[in-house]
Amino acid sequence: MKKRLLATLAIALCAIFMFPLSACNQSDDPDSEKVDPNRTQLYVCNYDGGYGTDWLYAVKKRFEEAYRDVSYEKDKMGVQIIVNKDRRKANVLASQILDDKYEVYFTEEAYYYTLLNENHALGDITDAVTADLGAYGDTAGKTILDKLSDEQLEYYGVDGSDGKKHFYGVPHYAGNMQIAYNVELFEEKGFYFKKGADISGPAEECFVAPKSTAASEARSVGPDGREGTYDDGLPATYDEFYLLCDFIKQNSCTPLLWSGEVYQYYLTGLMRMLASDFEGLEQMSLNYTLDGEAKTLGTIQGGQFVRDAQTTVIGDTNRHEIARQEGKYRALQFMQTITEQTNGVNKYAHAKSYNPVFLNKDAQTEYLFAGKDGVTGDIAMLVDGIWWQNEASATFERMVNAYGDEYSSMHRKFATMPLPKASYGKVNEVKNSDKTMTIYDQMLSLCFMKANVADWKKPLAYEFIKFVNSDASLVEFTQITNTPKALQYTMTEEQKAKMTPYGRSVMSQREHADIVYPYSNKTAFINNQASFGSLFYSKINSTTNNYAPELLKDKRATAETWFSGMYEYQKNDRTWR
Repeated sequence: MKKRLLATLAIALCAIFMFPLSACNQSDDPDSEKVDPNRTQLYVCNYDGGYGTDWLYAVKKRFEEAYRDVSYEKDKMGVQIIVNKDRRKANVLASQILDDKYEVYFTEEAYYYTLLNENHALGDITDAVTADLGAYGDTAGKTILDKLSDEQLEYYGVDGSDGKKHFYGVPHYAGNMQIAYNVELFEEKGFYFKKGADISGPAEECFVAPKSTAASEARSVGPDGREGTYDDGLPATYDEFYLLCDFIKQNSCTPLLWSGEVYQYYLTGLMRMLASDFEGLEQMSLNYTLDGEAKTLGTIQGGQFVRDAQTTVIGDTNRHEIARQEGKYRALQFMQTITEQTNGVNKYAHAKSYNPVFLNKDAQTEYLFAGKDGVTGDIAMLVDGIWWQNEASATFERMVNAYGDEYSSMHRKFATMPLPKASYGKVNEVKNSDKTMTIYDQMLSLCFMKANVADWKKPLAYEFIKFVNSDASLVEFTQITNTPKALQYTMTEEQKAKMTPYGRSVMSQREHADIVYPYSNKTAFINNQASFGSLFYSKINSTTNNYAPELLKDKRATAETWFSGMYEYQKNDRTWR
């Protein structure tokens, strides 16, 4: 049986890269698939958000094929994966997990130690995390453990009574807010800075000619400070970004679009990205470890940010001081500039961007149809999560049906924009570094087995978790969703070729970035994880405010007043367990 199983696995793994990936149409009803009494069932719950569930149906098909001749119960042969598409995140599901019939979960907004210590919902999957994945196509001896970063190893590894590290979950997908841009429009209109551009002069003299190419007209170095790389011509600094937006308007296009329904969350997520990119991995991580030397703290004096003369060691007694990081202030300045309205009109954003009934999928549809339907004007950039293209798959299909295959996600040219730096000085800091950007991964995603799975079925759950986290499955996930998993793995150029242009840009950016995971294994964090979402909370006029964009847009706050209020909130109002 073992030889037959290995042969079947080999065939299944090869099939991933031999045939085009296709989506599966499944009912939202978790019981829509009839239970096969001749096979053993494993019930799997997936959060069906922006990343969808198509990737899981692809895994299901391959796993069932690989295990068709394996028996886990008397008089039964094979395995049936029963998939539930759920719209509840882990923090909502927490109290229900042990009573649900689902045994393996893929979800987000998961407070790992809360699920483990308070809800007692997580089962020990150490055997899966430390097992050899060679049978699933990985290099012999390679484990899931090998795919975790140092920060992830520290966080997910729990000290056991046996003196060993135990694992009760592993990270699932990766995700961050970003600015997507329409590459076709940028090329057609010449929205790229030319080499040697003087941004103090007229805007029209700073940009390449319309319909030019990188080969025909030299572009600026972009935010990575290097000539001849993927970001050439894109805005290197905040000031260049504002100038780009002005130039886009001069060309009768809309610079920015975001969802009015969720703008507070999405733009706050963008601020976390800007702050992380300014601070870098070490300094940004202090917000979660609360243990180390803070080097960028300061105050506002005479309308200017002034750094402290000395660095500050952060510990239990002064953890509120971390609110004074310069990167947070610079992010607030950027946000104030792009969100501020005068007489209800935003200088840069689409008119619907503050409409509360303008949903995230509405924004994606508006963006995709812009300039293509003869009604909607051109829109240059979209603020959304890196999952937006996968989430908009139905819109792409509509456009293909209406206009032809050239409007498919594989043929439309979009990319994720590397964030501009606060200054040219910050550009110079990264130009000689292996990592030219710092990304804030906001998903808190988790793959886990619930605690009360029957002992006889745990080996099956382990095998499924191993299978999902094999290199072949990680690559397949990325090809289907055009987004990364939150693990360390590589893709060949041939494998990337099956992704959309946008998906390839996401992966390229991630390859050049440090990743901030907003967690740590410090006691203060473990006992208070839910409160760490208050990174930009601010107390202004005796009122605690959660979302800076909401007040900045209406001029009820400025970057300076919000920044000062953040320190007030963290020092006097944040509660700790």
